[in-house]
Amino acid sequence: YEHIDFCSDSYGDYGDDVGRPDWFEDARVRQAMTMCTDRQSMVDNIFFGQSEVIHTYIPSVHPLYPEGELTEWPFDVEAANALLDEFGFVDGDGDGIREYTDGTPFSVTLGTTTGNEMRQQLTQIFKDNMLQCGIDIELYYLPSSEWFADGPDGPLFGRQFDLGEFAWLTGVEPSCNLYLSTQTTGPVEETNPKNGLPFGGWGAAGNTGWYNQEFDDVCNAALGSLPGTPEYEANHKAAQVIFSQEVPVIPLFLRLKVAAAGNNVVNFSVDPTQNSELYNMYEIDLSTE
Repeated sequence: YEHIDFCSDSYGDYGDDVGRPDWFEDARVRQAMTMCTDRQSMVDNIFFGQSEVIHTYIPSVHPLYPEGELTEWPFDVEAANALLDEFGFVDGDGDGIREYTDGTPFSVTLGTTTGNEMRQQLTQIFKDNMLQCGIDIELYYLPSSEWFADGPDGPLFGRQFDLGEFAWLTGVEPSCNLYLSTQTTGPVEETNPKNGLPFGGWGAAGNTGWYNQEFDDVCNAALGSLPGTPEYEANHKAAQVIFSQEVPVIPLFLRLKVAAAGNNVVNFSVDPTQNSELYNMYEIDLSTE
C-alpha cells in the first residue's frame, strides 16, 4: 500500500523547532492534510478506478479489518481548512499560504523515488490538493538506493524529511509493528525522549517518529498473542482504530496485484494478503478437460 508519511518527530539538526517548524506533531494537522488529499482521484487517474482508498495498513478484505470502526477521513477541503484555522495555522499575509505560529510559511518538501511514473502522478495530485488548503509542497525525487538508505545518511529512515512517500507490503499479520515507538529510527545508544527507551537503531522501520502509548500497548498485546485467539483479534483491530484516528501517515491506496495464467490452469487466484501469487501452489493444477 502506498502512503505519505509525516515526519512528526525528526532527528538531529533537522529537528522540530531546530531545523524546521514542528508542523506535524499535532494530530489535527495530520487529519486536516488527510482530508485535503483527494485519494479517490489518485485511484481513478492512476489505476482507472481499479484499486481502493485505504484507511489502515491492511486491505478491507482482510479478516482482521475492523469494519465500521475505523475513522475514514473524507476528501473535504472545507473541513480541512476549518481544522487548520482552528489549530492556528492561518494565512496572515494573504498570499494563499498559511504560516506557522512564528510566521514561517507552511512550505514543506515531499520526497519519493525516481523513475516511478505512478509516484510522480500521485505526488503531483497531492501538491495540487495541498494548495487548496494553503500548504505549499516542493517535490523531490531520489534514487531508491539513496531514499531508502539506513539513517543517519538516508533522509527517510534518518528522519530528516518533511513528508515521504513510499510503500510497505501487506501481509497475513497486520503490520502494526511498523508504527511502534520502539521501532523509531535512531542510534541505539541514545534514548528516545518520547518513551524513555533506546531508539530502534538506524535499520529500524519507524521513520515517522510518531508516538502513541495506547497504540504501543495494544499492538504489543496483539503481537504477543496467538493467532486465532480473541486477544489477537481484538488488539489488532484496536491498533488500527487508533492508527486511523491519529493518521501518523496518510494511507493512500492499494497497489494492484496482477497475475495471469492459461485457461487450463485451475485453482489459481490472487490474494491481496499474500506476498506471492503462488501462495496456494499445492492447490494449483492443470485441467484435463
